[in-house]
Amino acid sequence: MLPIRLIQAGDNALNNSFESALSNILETISGTYKIIQHVDLSKDLSGILSGCGQVEKFLHLFANQCSQLSQIGKSMTQWNPKKFERLKHVDIEMYSMHIKLEKNIRILYTFNGDTIIMFLCAFDEKSGKKATDYTNYIPLAKKRLAECLEKENES
Repeated sequence: MLPIRLIQAGDNALNNSFESALSNILETISGTYKIIQHVDLSKDLSGILSGCGQVEKFLHLFANQCSQLSQIGKSMTQWNPKKFERLKHVDIEMYSMHIKLEKNIRILYTFNGDTIIMFLCAFDEKSGKKATDYTNYIPLAKKRLAECLEKENES
């Protein structure tokens, strides 16, 4: 597991450590698919995890699930449907990775071609009687996808 100190609100050095840890995980994973992240994903996640004391556990689960996803790709939704799902009623192909801690974290992602997975945004799904509601996050994921594709075209 990567060494990392717990994030505390307002501590930019710690937030940078968390961002580095996420980037290191994604860079060291080798599989059929390369996983890239939108520049604001680490901010989403650090905001969710701030003060909960589960950063190291999150990073461990995140690394394991990213490794599986990079090997298996779209079939993860059949192989492990409790942790990966394809979103229904969305006009583009979009998926959600679930990481259950004290918080119920969702990471929205999509595939770009045959070899790239793009992590777009993350949020804390509130538990309760209401079913998972992605409606506030799908527009953000689409906006970030457009930004990623635009940046890729500039390269």
